[in-house]
Amino acid sequence: MFMRITWGRVIAGSWPEFESAFVQMMETAPRPEGLLARWLVQDEADPDAGYVIGLCSSAEAMHRASDNPEWERRSVEPLRRYFSGEHTKTMGEVRWSRVFDPLGG
Repeated sequence: MFMRITWGRVIAGSWPEFESAFVQMMETAPRPEGLLARWLVQDEADPDAGYVIGLCSSAEAMHRASDNPEWERRSVEPLRRYFSGEHTKTMGEVRWSRVFDPLGG
């Protein structure tokens, strides 16, 4: 599995609107082939910053999802109005993982 982690900052005070638009986009945009999961994480120390984490089945799927002009047009473009311009993106192979039962079992 491969993961893409994007950190970014939105325009000050716009996180609630950004989050709502992000969730709506994720619920309506077609899912790229090989995308297994996606998370939106708001930074605890900076409420105008956060992470989008995507988990893909392969490096090829991750790059297809990241470099797809149609996905960019349908998913990223509607969110650009919230972006401050500060962001970083990194991609890598998941070398170890364990999912814990939230109920402690």
